Amino acid sequence: MLVFTFKEGIPFPLDMSVLPTVLIALGMLCILFTCVAILYSIISFIVIFDPAEIGYDNLFFARPSWLESKVVASVLNFLIFFSFTPVLLFSLIYFEYEHAGAIALISMFTVPVLFVYYAFTPNKSVKEERFRVFGTLVFWKSVITFFYINLFAFLSVVVYFKYLEFGLKFESDMQYLIAFLVFFAFSYFVLLPPKKKNNFQKNAEVYTKKKFSSEILKIPAFYVYSFSLLLTLIPSISYSTASVSFQFLNVGGGIERSYYFSKRSKVTVPPDLIESCVDDDYCRTKVVSVVFDIGGVLYVRASLQEEGGALISLPKSNLYMISGQQKQDGKFEGVK
Repeated sequence: MLVFTFKEGIPFPLDMSVLPTVLIALGMLCILFTCVAILYSIISFIVIFDPAEIGYDNLFFARPSWLESKVVASVLNFLIFFSFTPVLLFSLIYFEYEHAGAIALISMFTVPVLFVYYAFTPNKSVKEERFRVFGTLVFWKSVITFFYINLFAFLSVVVYFKYLEFGLKFESDMQYLIAFLVFFAFSYFVLLPPKKKNNFQKNAEVYTKKKFSSEILKIPAFYVYSFSLLLTLIPSISYSTASVSFQFLNVGGGIERSYYFSKRSKVTVPPDLIESCVDDDYCRTKVVSVVFDIGGVLYVRASLQEEGGALISLPKSNLYMISGQQKQDGKFEGVK
């Protein structure tokens, strides 16, 4: 909010009576951040603590005998397991395939099964293994675990792209592609398990007291969360988030509308903003860009064509909104 008022030139602090409404408005898009945080917190809990005791780190680093690098194996496993369904869905949507949702749903159920089967038998052929692993309890616990990881990760991708669309107003395919790659890179480190302790290290912990902070620093996801938090504090991102929140609630952020008032109410409106008057009973303003419409003062910009037009404050008590305007031939039409 501080960044928004500073950039728009609105006096701050605002009246105390206005703050509850402002906090509600800003909280609208914060819900998206909260959803992503909750989803990834669940994923991190599974990755770090392995509650189902499936040996998550062994599955994540599973590799055939001819592949020596664990890092390369983990990247390949990540691309197969995590990336397949989102890439498939967005590709089908891009090409406007009719049954994109149904295919993505099938993929969400089948990919965990196929991946876990591969992770359990990386060096065995199907003919040799004969699906015997399907009869073990740990296999199905692993399938359920990876299904939930896949589900939560997929939902976070959807929420993330919704924020890019409404919060940052991404429009070009290249912007989405770059954001997509950045998100997948961060997701890899979230799914990356912390380094497994050997027996010597486990025994040493019994006789030494380690600080909680030192343990946190060993978790790869910690750096992703920290960087994401710092990213939200960038002024341009904070400003865009506030603007879209106000637009969503129809209380500012650049929405366009006009107002009507009566001269008898003795409201002072700059002449350049008045479009027409009918005697003393009805006057109508030009279409203005509403910056902030919470509280007793209305902040607008007169220029719709030029970005950064003069900011004008108007007394809100005797101004009444005209909505449902449509732009035709360069002019806005509304209530006549």
